[in-house]
Amino acid sequence: MASTSPMQGVVLADQIKSLDRRARKARLISAAPDAVVTDVLAKAQALLA
Repeated sequence: MASTSPMQGVVLADQIKSLDRRARKARLISAAPDAVVTDVLAKAQALLA
């Protein structure tokens, strides 16, 4: 992620429960770059297959 992004840390793609942002009462602070989203979706899809 860019150093100017308000997001810091990692995406826990193996933590499937985290996909339900409403249940976790998460709020959007910024959009992740397309490359990050694509990578996370591919990993989550592999876990769900």
